[in-house]
Amino acid sequence: MDIDRIAELARLDLSPDERARYGRELEGILAHFERLQSLETVDGASAFHLEAIERDDEPVDSPPRDELLRGAPSHDGEHYEVPRVIASE
Repeated sequence: MDIDRIAELARLDLSPDERARYGRELEGILAHFERLQSLETVDGASAFHLEAIERDDEPVDSPPRDELLRGAPSHDGEHYEVPRVIASE
């Protein structure tokens, strides 16, 4: 598992100790999923009972702008700044 690539994608600056710890934890999680994959199911049976949960739509206030921008890698104080992906002519 390339923990450095995952940390880069998540924009995490991990210390060597954190890299080692998270790497071990991620390997354990993946091993658990491998064990789950090996379970036999009958006729599409599932261990989970899924049921649609519905709620009324109610308007709520948005969080403050500075709180929303806090996690952005780049912003101008009001808007997210992202790299251009479509060349303008």
